[in-house]
Amino acid sequence: MGPSAVRVAGLEARLEGLGHEVEDGGNVAVAIPEQKKEGDTHAKYLKEITATCTKHAELILKTLEAGKTPISLGGDHSMAAGTVAGVAEFYRRQNQRIGLIWIDAHTDINTQRHPPAVMSTACRWLRWWDWDPASWRIFLIFLPK
Repeated sequence: MGPSAVRVAGLEARLEGLGHEVEDGGNVAVAIPEQKKEGDTHAKYLKEITATCTKHAELILKTLEAGKTPISLGGDHSMAAGTVAGVAEFYRRQNQRIGLIWIDAHTDINTQRHPPAVMSTACRWLRWWDWDPASWRIFLIFLPK
């Protein structure tokens, strides 16, 4: 159910109960993998993941520009790319820097040189650190460092 499960559980009402103004921005449209070509066996669905992360980054940026605090809910590591890129771009435009505290069960630092990195979505840190930076400079034309 993904984000729908969080909605059904009543997150919006609970946040409003704490005095927050809440606006559900809906879901980011995602390509259906079975309808697309996998592409590179070491970076499957890169084109689709790139498009989705870019849309997500743009939504995060617009939310911040409106003076609101975005909360991104999802179940895939690629959520991080759009979230961090949008936040980083917002503050970059203000000549400010961001800090990032990452809490995850595992860091997923795999590469195509070190299998089993067959999915682009599972290796956020590596993508930001050093793996083919040119292919990830697509999120708002800015790659957080």
